[in-house]
Amino acid sequence: MSVNAVVFSFARIYPDSMVASQRIALLVAKELNLPLLTDLNIGKDAPKRLDLLLIVNGAYGFCRCLPELAELIEKARRIVWIQNDYGIIPPKPESGAESPFRFAFRKRREMGKSHLDYWTTIMPNVKLTAFSNYINWNALTFRNGKPPENDRNDRLVYYGSWRHFGSSTKSRVKYFDRYFKQPSVPITVSSPFVKGRNKFALSYPKVCHVDKFSDLHENLTRYGAGLYLEDVASHSEFHSPPNRFYEMLSAGLPIIFQPECGSTLRQAGYDPTPYQAGTQLQLKRQFDDRKIMGKAQQLTWFEKARSDNASVVPALHAAMAKMEDMP
Repeated sequence: MSVNAVVFSFARIYPDSMVASQRIALLVAKELNLPLLTDLNIGKDAPKRLDLLLIVNGAYGFCRCLPELAELIEKARRIVWIQNDYGIIPPKPESGAESPFRFAFRKRREMGKSHLDYWTTIMPNVKLTAFSNYINWNALTFRNGKPPENDRNDRLVYYGSWRHFGSSTKSRVKYFDRYFKQPSVPITVSSPFVKGRNKFALSYPKVCHVDKFSDLHENLTRYGAGLYLEDVASHSEFHSPPNRFYEMLSAGLPIIFQPECGSTLRQAGYDPTPYQAGTQLQLKRQFDDRKIMGKAQQLTWFEKARSDNASVVPALHAAMAKMEDMP
């Protein structure tokens, strides 16, 4: 059965973008040979008949074309939420919000249409519908080439946003406190937003704070080791390994892990147990052994990560083939 489908991205697409959702949108549109819609072309390129709407998760609060997207949501026979970030909450079929975007899902429910299927890195969401699939989108950030053998400095690096949500399972502040308040090794923190950098700097004056890396891969190849932290929610709910895991590994950066992250990474086929540090003393010991650690991780994990990367496109086509049999 031929499926009339389109891909929608909340953000405008830039070919060299480092934003994961943009890379995913480009890949899906290219591999499935589908139109890619954003606010720039949704008004003129949206089809009159729509069997399948593929929405790539993103910050929809900033989208410039929610009314036009709402029309597609109501029109589509089925909708797939392409998801690589559990922090971006999919819309609900019932909601008190009256934005065009959210209201369209309520109208779908009133019309008796299905809500969402998922092509996702988040295993619990795969089980929600018969047409949902696990796709390890995060593995797209892994680079297959041999990591460069740069001279590395004597600093541990952590990069990411300031993540503080009170007692929420999305918060990382208690882990930031553990590693950054009284560091036993030189640490650099790179944060993409000014507000976050200011909070890091005020809270942890004993570490070095820098802007977002303009070329992430190149910068990672210059540090001595990387620190891997995850949210509390990720300790027990299986997701794909995050982008930062594949980014650090493909840059040849030795990775030091918080002890809590072991369970879900082991489910993904990566056992970080030998490389964990839960105290400052352990952190220093691991950092001092970083060259040995880096070689061991490359030897043990590089080919597995390469396989993860190669699995994405076949999984995408398999998911699309399943949709061709949709009711």
